[in-house]
Amino acid sequence: MKRKHSLFLCFVLLLLAFPVIKPNVRAQGTHIFVSPEGAGTDCSQEAPCSAATGLGKADDGDTLYFEKGTYKGTTDPIFTLTKAVSLIGGWDGSTTIPYTINPRLYETVIDGGNMRRLLEIDFISNKVILISGITFRNGKAPGGLDFKGGAILVKDGGTRIESCRFENNSAQSYGGAIFVESDDRFEVKFNKFEGNHAGYGGGVLYISRKTDSPDAALIERNQLIENSTFQDGLIEVERSETIINANLIENTEAVDGILIRSNQKVKITNNIIYWTHLPVDSFSAISVYYEEGDPTEIIHNTIINARWGIKQEYDAKMVLTNNIIYGCTTSIDLTKGINLSGSHNLFYNNQADPFTLVNPITDQDPLFVNAAMQNYHLKKGSPAIDTGAVVSLTDDFDGDERPMGDGYDIGADEFDPDKLDLTVSIKPDGAGEVQADPPRPYHKGNNVTLTAVPNAGWVFRNWEVEVEGDTAYKVFDSEMEITMTDNTTVTAQFVKEYQLTVRVDPDEAGSIDIDHPGPYYADQEVMLTAVPNAGWSFSHWSGNASGDENPLEVTITGDTKVTAHFKRDSFEIFLPLIRR
Repeated sequence: MKRKHSLFLCFVLLLLAFPVIKPNVRAQGTHIFVSPEGAGTDCSQEAPCSAATGLGKADDGDTLYFEKGTYKGTTDPIFTLTKAVSLIGGWDGSTTIPYTINPRLYETVIDGGNMRRLLEIDFISNKVILISGITFRNGKAPGGLDFKGGAILVKDGGTRIESCRFENNSAQSYGGAIFVESDDRFEVKFNKFEGNHAGYGGGVLYISRKTDSPDAALIERNQLIENSTFQDGLIEVERSETIINANLIENTEAVDGILIRSNQKVKITNNIIYWTHLPVDSFSAISVYYEEGDPTEIIHNTIINARWGIKQEYDAKMVLTNNIIYGCTTSIDLTKGINLSGSHNLFYNNQADPFTLVNPITDQDPLFVNAAMQNYHLKKGSPAIDTGAVVSLTDDFDGDERPMGDGYDIGADEFDPDKLDLTVSIKPDGAGEVQADPPRPYHKGNNVTLTAVPNAGWVFRNWEVEVEGDTAYKVFDSEMEITMTDNTTVTAQFVKEYQLTVRVDPDEAGSIDIDHPGPYYADQEVMLTAVPNAGWSFSHWSGNASGDENPLEVTITGDTKVTAHFKRDSFEIFLPLIRR
């Protein structure tokens, strides 16, 4: 089921897929500037120091600004926070004010090389630190008794993690990306998690706090793509009051997308959890087991193509309200069902709906905007609109107001009759990304600038734009502006990038003019012109070209090497014949 993601739904999801662009961050305390090659001692903009030096100088309330680049280390973990110090990535390296903080343009990476944990947080203070705009990559939890938290281990101290990326981090036991045991405030928001793994549970995040933690942990508006565990859940809460709200969870390879084993109050709201195809293995979107304590509230979620939509273990206490469960093998799977209650859920296209609870909607298509492209917003005429139970939620997956019409809608989306959907896909999957300005839901007349950004080894080819009720068209510039007039579907087409290498023989004989500077892609036509120096003439081509035609049109079918051969001009010398 491995599959690289595409961008989809409304462009509000681009907020989840990319770190948020932040303005100049003016935190309290001392501002400390660090860079990968920093050798300064005062850690200023003009003379940034190394990250290790900066942390050594920092005190509670200070902020480290990381210049773009990759940070590695030989210690395990690479960085340890023993004071309440915030870490901000994406500094452009400017030596003057104002400077720019833009993680998209100036990526800051902490890379563990699959050998060491990246960050350990362990401080005692009433301050809450911010970790923002950093890519945590290839972290690995150490062995022994400490094999948890591949990227970040939060032992102690209030922590907010926002607008970061977590890629390919792992732990032998729990918390492939993040493990939290601190009882202080903890929030993780607007982050992207991709390819993280844990041996047992919490492939992305594992929370195990004391039962008397004063603040509920908050997991909100994150994007989770193809993360995995061998056992248990992708997001796993063992002990903690927790709110899990408005997250996008895609193609999980774990027993459970969300697993709750806490006897404290947990609210799971406004999430979209889906698999593009019904999984072969026994995966559930949400699983709860703990018979004692407060019931887990599962409200306004949209669940697509799970083996089990919602699974109850050991007669756990659950309240299920206003959820859409669609295309699953079994919508709700129960051990006993004694502690299950709820109402106003929509069930459609499931193989079995054994427990539909009170006031269900069954056998009615919820009418998603574009289910084939994973756009699970509701469209006009959906039976889910205005038919939900009254609940305490005030916004939906996109942050739109709830309720918006005559009642609460069922599922993660609250239908806005004035909102237009912009659905974006990448072809082929994994070939690139799309940035949108502004990255939010749109209304008629809004202008949106889209920028296609190819990944390494790929080249942007063209856009395919289809406006509902209008003729489709293509655009070939990688940046384009569209005006929203109706629901719009945009596909960014990428093709493999190939190298064109040219040389002359002999070196001093001439040069080759190329009519297109690259990058190059399959079936592209390139004109090569051999230009001889004085005293030389063009002879022929060799390599992936042949013949003596000049100029020569070459069609790119892969990495291409062409050599232009030259020969010295010959001269006829006439000597007068002198007879004696």
